[in-house]
Amino acid sequence: MAPQNSVRVWAFLLIWMIYGAMINASELRTYSLAQGVAESLVERGTFTLGHSTIPDFNSSLDSFSYHGKLLPAKQPGVFFATAIPYSFLRLFGIRYQEFRDFASAWTTWWTSGLLTAWFVVYFFGFVRKIGGRRGTALLMTSTLAFGTNLFPYTGTPHHDVLATCIMGFASIGLLELHPGRRPVSILFAGALLGLVIFFSMLPALLVATCLLFSLIHLGLRGGAIYGAGFVAGYLPTALYNFHYFGNPLTQANMAGNYSNTFFAPSWTTFLIRWNEYLSPMSNMSIAHTMPVVLLGMIGILFLPTQLHKIRNLGFAFLVIHLTYLFNMGTEGHCQFGARYLMPILPFACIGLMAWSGNALQRSLLIGAWIYSVAYNLIGALGQTMICTNLVQPPFSTILTNSEQFLMDQRPLVPLLMLVSVGLGIVLIRQYRTNR
Repeated sequence: MAPQNSVRVWAFLLIWMIYGAMINASELRTYSLAQGVAESLVERGTFTLGHSTIPDFNSSLDSFSYHGKLLPAKQPGVFFATAIPYSFLRLFGIRYQEFRDFASAWTTWWTSGLLTAWFVVYFFGFVRKIGGRRGTALLMTSTLAFGTNLFPYTGTPHHDVLATCIMGFASIGLLELHPGRRPVSILFAGALLGLVIFFSMLPALLVATCLLFSLIHLGLRGGAIYGAGFVAGYLPTALYNFHYFGNPLTQANMAGNYSNTFFAPSWTTFLIRWNEYLSPMSNMSIAHTMPVVLLGMIGILFLPTQLHKIRNLGFAFLVIHLTYLFNMGTEGHCQFGARYLMPILPFACIGLMAWSGNALQRSLLIGAWIYSVAYNLIGALGQTMICTNLVQPPFSTILTNSEQFLMDQRPLVPLLMLVSVGLGIVLIRQYRTNR
């Protein structure tokens, strides 16, 4: 294994371990939908709810009745992904009924934690490839990994986390393509984009943007192959929709008539959302929870000329996604920070490259980075299901009952703490060796 690849493997393992150590069992009990549907899928072969011996798994605010069946109001991908590690746990007699906290933590670590850590390392490689110096690349990557609300949400079995990572793989993978690439590679990249819809409808307009961008970036032939791959990647969603809703294009939020997730232009809604997402006075705004992302969103416009395709796609992502969010009936509710911003976080972090110029820019960037990492570390230690949109630091719990914090609240800490320290030492040595 090449030294550079070796460092990235160790970095991936360390980040994955840190994500696992942050998983809070008490919070996972509030995220019962993913676990309930995964249990139903593995033990009864259906996505429907209402048949579990665990009361929390039989009802949820995020479910609806459709033709006599209680169905989740989310895309099926997160449930399918959670069912994979749970099916292995069951082989060893570990079921939600008897070991709910451990099973929930384990399945979350092997879905949200695993995919996010993998994407973070992939993101670092891409930044280095487009000319980012090592220090700049580390700052941009650490921002994505720990300075955004993606960090606290890696401790939850959340559909938007998985969709954000797959959207990141797909959009960056599209930028790495060129018309001369093998058709198989283009087809696979398109299929990855189609898979985004399997996990969340939130980035649907960004998926459409990538399809249009592929025609410009790859030409008509390459764009057609990419589109064919997208259709193949959409197939799991189509089969699910057809089976439960009778139409391959009818999504769960449409079948359940969750109209507050639809695009509905309104000047009043626009002003409210503008304040919630951008005003420093709002507890969920970017300026309040992750100001480093705000710098990155501005920086997208000032990327070097040779990165014009990244700049154009990134700017399109920001404008299209924010336009959708500012004209949507819901802001996400009960969340740590602005959860709906997740799909554009990778490009916002790429925009930080523009802030590595003079000393004043670097000072502003480092200050925003320190604040953002500290703020989102609080979220990772605490909880994301905050219906008052206030940060609730867990420090009192740590000080008054450290044993409960480490063991009961953090099921994977004993398993991962020593391993993380060892990986950190190895990573530092590898990094110094390969400088």
